[in-house]
Amino acid sequence: MLVHLTSYDGKVFLVEARIARMSQTVGRLMEAFNMDEEEDDQTFVKTPIPLSNVSSVVLEKVLEWCTNHQSDESQEDKEG
Repeated sequence: MLVHLTSYDGKVFLVEARIARMSQTVGRLMEAFNMDEEEDDQTFVKTPIPLSNVSSVVLEKVLEWCTNHQSDESQEDKEG
């Protein structure tokens, strides 16, 4: 599933929902928009999540970190 994120300077990012949820800010916004993983892909893409306090430069770095560390989260779940 993809999520449509928009930075305050208007840059659009399409990101896998599970990666986007690694950011607490984005995860909370997804909950606020009542977006759950059971919905179809189109709902996530049609409902952009505005990140009015996040620049595209910062958002890109956050998403890069989340992508690079996505296996860390699943490893912690196995250990915990």
